[in-house]
Amino acid sequence: GELYEKAKIDNIETDLIIEDGGCRGGKNCKLGPCVAVLHEDFDGSVALEGMGQSEFNERVFHGVSMQDDVDRVWGCVANAIDLMADEENET
Repeated sequence: GELYEKAKIDNIETDLIIEDGGCRGGKNCKLGPCVAVLHEDFDGSVALEGMGQSEFNERVFHGVSMQDDVDRVWGCVANAIDLMADEENET
């Protein structure tokens, strides 16, 4: 839905796979809906700059239900993409 539309706007939708998944388990069920970001170079979900402390520790965004929440998640994802591209260009 919303995250895919943001990827389309930034013209990177072909670089991402966005899919619905099951619960991430644990206490996250009480903090949902949650969004986890996975990257092929890492095992499991990744923590991103801009996450809250508990989100960062659990490597999952909590309470993503409003447009502002989606915007925050996308801002973190876009920032991570930019940082990775910059690091790749430096090598």
